This record gives sequence, structure tokens and C-alpha cells, in this order.
Amino acid sequence: MTNHKGIKGMIIICALTIFIFYTADAQRRRPITINTGSGYVTINEMTGGYGLAGTSSDYADYFYGFTTTHGYQWNMRGLGVNQSMSGAMGAGILIYESGKLFPLFGDLRFTINRTKVSPYFMARGGILISSENFDKLTQLFINAGGGINIKIAGSLAVNLGPGLLVQAGGGSRESFATMHAGLWFKP
Repeated sequence: MTNHKGIKGMIIICALTIFIFYTADAQRRRPITINTGSGYVTINEMTGGYGLAGTSSDYADYFYGFTTTHGYQWNMRGLGVNQSMSGAMGAGILIYESGKLFPLFGDLRFTINRTKVSPYFMARGGILISSENFDKLTQLFINAGGGINIKIAGSLAVNLGPGLLVQAGGGSRESFATMHAGLWFKP
């Protein structure tokens, strides 16, 4: 004959044990950053630059434009610091006093993640393509800088930062003080 009271008691004890273990670790924890996982990232920026020296040649006085980059962000947690590195490819349009150039570039960024405002360092390098005269006006460039990301939503941040851009090609070399402002989206 089966002891129904004993089986019911065991089921109740098992259910209570499962409930206790399930809820014991249910305290809400505040993450270091709002979106801490590695994954796809896109950065869309308005950018501008002011020529620093030798601004008498073409494409040397000033520029403004738009760039977009798409890539992957890796999160690294070491030595008690929550940081991330992103690698991306980008394109855009830059309008100079002498015409338009179309950048194709690689973008690397290192970020020290904070809850609301996070500093970052960036390096870009690539080619500035001229549609008017590909052979003589196309140039190579490097752009280094830094800035801050200000989180405005779970996966969206505004970024703002200065930099230094050097471009060379067609027998000349120009340098610019630059400013970037845009949106950083990581779903």
C-alpha cells in the first residue's frame, strides 16, 4: 500500500526547495554598464576639420562631412577595469574647400566603460577617394583622437571628441585639427 501523505510531503519539500534556490539569487544587480555584451556596433558621426599649416594647397584649408562605421565590439574585464575594444570598417563623404573626397577606412576604438560617461581613444586610417581625378587627388590618411560617450539609452550613446588628421597624396601633406560628434549604437 502506498503512503500518499509521504509522497505529498516529499513533493511539497522539493517544490519549496526549488522555489527557495530560484529566488535566493533573484536580487537585482546594477551592471557596470548598461549594455555589457560583446557584439555588433555602428557609429555615425558628423565630422569637421580645420587646416593647421600649409593651407594654400587644394584640400588643405577645412572640411566637414559624415561618416558611418560598422563593426564588432569586444568586452574585456581585467585588473578590475571594464573596458572594450571595437574594430570597424567605415565610409562617408567629406566636403573640402576644393571639392569632395570619399573616405574608406578602418576604425579602432578603446573604451573604458562607465555607467553614464565613458572615455574612449580612437585611431582611423584609410584612403580618401576623389571622384574628379582619382590618380592625382586620391590620398591616404590617418586620424587619431579621443573623446567621451554619454549613454542616453540602453544601447545608444552620444559621442563627442577631438582629434588630429594627417592626409598625404598628390605631392602634398596636410594636417587638420578635427572634431567628431555622433551616435554610437550597440544593439
